[in-house]
Amino acid sequence: MDWNNLWDWLSRLGIITWVSGLWHRHRKKVAAEKELLEQVPKIKQSVDELTKLVTQLKAGEVEDLHVELDELCHVIIKQGHSTRNQYTRLNQIYEVYHALGGNGLGTKLYEEAKALSTI
Repeated sequence: MDWNNLWDWLSRLGIITWVSGLWHRHRKKVAAEKELLEQVPKIKQSVDELTKLVTQLKAGEVEDLHVELDELCHVIIKQGHSTRNQYTRLNQIYEVYHALGGNGLGTKLYEEAKALSTI
């Protein structure tokens, strides 16, 4: 077989252009993947910093909610009952406090205040 004829025939069919396009797209994809892999350590460091910040913010929020819960529970316990607004606020505070991981003394006070009647 004559290679020139084969080359002409393949060129007419566009196979050479098609293969060349495939090769070009493959090289671009490899370069993009390499660039992304080079960024992974920076991304991991950023995620670690954000995780640390979120942990600190969460701990601060739990502490703030505990203080608010403590104050409201003491008011309700001192009154011997809660108003509807106090009862609603008590539940709202506790739900968030508990969801963020706050427990212990806050839960004990919540249960004691919640057990009182609501007027």
